[in-house]
Amino acid sequence: MDVLFLGGLGRSATRPGIQPGIQPGIGPSRVLGYTGSMTGIGRTLAGAAAALVALLPAAPLAAQARHIYGTIPLKSQWDAFAARCANFAAASQGCTTWVIGNETNLSGEWPADANGYRKYVSPEDYADCFRRVYGAIKAVRPSHSVVPQALAPFAGPYGSGSDHDGMPIDHVTYMRRMLDAIRASGPVDGIAVHITSRGYGAALLEVDRWNHNEALADGKPIIRCLNFYRWCGSCDGWNIDLAPQEGQILADLDEAVRYELAWPERSAPPQAPFAVEVARETPPLQKESAPYRGVWRSYPFEVAGSAPVQATFELTGAASAGGDDDDARLLVDADDPAEGATWNTAASLDGARDQGSTATARLTRTLAPGLHVARLQVDGTPYIERIAVSVPAAAARFQRGDANSDRVVDLSDAVLVLLYLFGGSRTPPCLDAADADDRGAIDVTDAIYLLAYLFTGGPAPPAPAACGADPTADGLAPCQGDRC
Repeated sequence: MDVLFLGGLGRSATRPGIQPGIQPGIGPSRVLGYTGSMTGIGRTLAGAAAALVALLPAAPLAAQARHIYGTIPLKSQWDAFAARCANFAAASQGCTTWVIGNETNLSGEWPADANGYRKYVSPEDYADCFRRVYGAIKAVRPSHSVVPQALAPFAGPYGSGSDHDGMPIDHVTYMRRMLDAIRASGPVDGIAVHITSRGYGAALLEVDRWNHNEALADGKPIIRCLNFYRWCGSCDGWNIDLAPQEGQILADLDEAVRYELAWPERSAPPQAPFAVEVARETPPLQKESAPYRGVWRSYPFEVAGSAPVQATFELTGAASAGGDDDDARLLVDADDPAEGATWNTAASLDGARDQGSTATARLTRTLAPGLHVARLQVDGTPYIERIAVSVPAAAARFQRGDANSDRVVDLSDAVLVLLYLFGGSRTPPCLDAADADDRGAIDVTDAIYLLAYLFTGGPAPPAPAACGADPTADGLAPCQGDRC
């Protein structure tokens, strides 16, 4: 699963640099994206709300999310509800993701019967309803994403009340059983989660760091949408609007715009050597703060070959002058981000030492072939220009005497040497291989050496006799690629 959808309800707000209607979220345009609306559509074809229309249809966004939100109806109405959802999706504009229902691990979200009593909606019941809606929407909008509900991240188990059944399981068990039942009946396009943050001031920054660290380096889900619940100051008791923390949350949004937070795209790790052009100032981070300890970005990469190599890492940027805190360094594989012994050395950018000037910090590591991770750790807001990883160029491999690179030493190799020397023939693809006697030059003695080896019992060509690098330094041009 590569998409994690965090649901909620946004509000329209005008902030400096943000268009009205854009909500806190992460979008592929390198700015925040409009992400959500909560809509009760009814349970029959005559239900309320004809359709949704995107508030910003010209915005450069890949997708916008709308909620078919609130309780699901009684089981006898599920087929009509599915048809209603499909009609609603077909008539709506600018929306490609649909979240079905909401928090059916809360008794308040269960449908009431004619007597006002709410019966338990089991995970398997919800999965049955979701599958009907999923199929109905896909029939009219096959390219859209249909996502199961998010659950209340605290509820259960609890007892029955005068107007409702009890909840026999906790929210984690409910979610596991719900997703198991959904997957047992067909595909699922994403996962919706209601979460609580560690505080009010850095939710978007924390999502950004998750995406560029755990998600990329460890293969965990990329978070593509975050919406804060709930903005409306007069709608219910869960409001952010008019709450004391509203300023902190909007400041987090402003920083997300300033630093252009965006989700990454998965791709095959680059093979060393490689370089990353960062060319940006980092958000304000502190190396002492858990859980990331200032780690801002992780860069998985591969080392090719069959033997360990000595890799050189270069970090170029500028740390602020006059302080000891605006630093940056690279961590490789098992380096501990909590260990501060290597700060303020030649292997880090240091504001106190560099005084705001552009500098390059270097470190070396011996790395085995395979997958590795370089992590950028910062303290403060340094400007990072680029990260480069270099390894020694692998020596070309060849077989001595195989002048035409057909992987066999025979008469045709001696003929090619003679034609090259006297007949104007093409240059052998690997001069080292044509240098049959390993004297560092191509001449008639190489052809004679090969003929003696092939027909009169002369010595075999020197190493590499099978396939390998040239053990002898000479002035010949390098092979044109690996010849083995």
